[in-house]
Amino acid sequence: MKQNHYGGIRLLFILEQELGTVVLTTGITTPGNKLFGLHPEHGRAFEALTVDFHSTTDYLDGCSVEQDSCEFLNGQTCFSDGSGLQAEAIWERVEEEGEESMWEELQEMYERFTGR
Repeated sequence: MKQNHYGGIRLLFILEQELGTVVLTTGITTPGNKLFGLHPEHGRAFEALTVDFHSTTDYLDGCSVEQDSCEFLNGQTCFSDGSGLQAEAIWERVEEEGEESMWEELQEMYERFTGR
């Protein structure tokens, strides 16, 4: 009997600042898990899934409300934007340069959105 394993863990790296929160979501997967973004060609089971900016202010001018009660903004109304491709680029830098580079990337994303 063939068995598929669909286990995994989602890890969040959260940078909270005055004007918003940046969240990098990553996942650790077991073989065969398509839900958490396992890419066998990369030869690893630890993947960055998305990086998102959450704020009570629409910094993109015209963004719709993402959530009425955002877990990253203490239940406030949330505007957010993010990218899976940016997350992968951040994670590749982490693999080459270490964890500190991740926090630098999250800070840079915060500054791009808020202009600060």
